Amino acid sequence: MSESENNKRDHKGANEAEGSPEQGESLWGRCYEICIGAKLDASWSEWFEGLEMQPFGEKWTKLCGRVADQAALLGILNKLCRLNLPLVSVNEIKGKPECQDVDPEGGE
Repeated sequence: MSESENNKRDHKGANEAEGSPEQGESLWGRCYEICIGAKLDASWSEWFEGLEMQPFGEKWTKLCGRVADQAALLGILNKLCRLNLPLVSVNEIKGKPECQDVDPEGGE
């Protein structure tokens, strides 16, 4: 096989990989649970990309929901950092009913 044929084959494989989600990632992102060491009420939800705010114990809040991609997750974590909110944990969660693949336009 010539060098130009190898380059074409390698380039084609790279393009195919770009368009498809990574293994385990749906078209609507992945579901995360972010635990912070502070109390936030539901009014913060929109500012944190629509994540659901769940009180957890007396001092913690869990932010739960779908995050489009790693860049969006980093944006949320940066907002927490800029607010000086202590990060307790970040976990990808699977199997929760609210995190099933649902078409945002109403279908499944």
